[in-house]
Amino acid sequence: MSARLITWLLSRPARERVLLAILIAIVLPVAIVVGLALPLRDAHSAAQQRLQEMEGLQQWVVQRVIEKSEIPRASATVRFAEPIGSSGVEESLINANLRAFVTTLSMRDDGVIDLAFDAVTFTTLSNWLSATKSNWGYDITSFRFEAGAASGKIKANMTLTPRS
Repeated sequence: MSARLITWLLSRPARERVLLAILIAIVLPVAIVVGLALPLRDAHSAAQQRLQEMEGLQQWVVQRVIEKSEIPRASATVRFAEPIGSSGVEESLINANLRAFVTTLSMRDDGVIDLAFDAVTFTTLSNWLSATKSNWGYDITSFRFEAGAASGKIKANMTLTPRS
């Protein structure tokens, strides 16, 4: 094979041989650099960037763990307020000027209260829930809010279960 290559090269004019030599000396290394070295360099840069991101994330997680360990633990026994009953809920509704919007306020045998509103302002209802939820002794176990006919008004149904 090499003899045929040499014969073929010798049969070419001098100008073609020089051009072939330039092609082999310049174009082939450039093709290797563009085809192999540059993609490898780009992949290496991307890997370094991902490594830096991972190290930053790891440092962030370590800082959160340190912060969490510095937060004092709450005592294991949490005392909840006793359920205030339907009359206590009604009194809090009266104080919040929401009693007129109540369509259902009933208490079941197991102490569960069903409460429904019709055409109540969402912000007023949510403010009342935020103010009373922590001290009334009930958990909201189900709720449903629906858009009302008037703007800013909603229909609301909820079930209050005594905390145990």
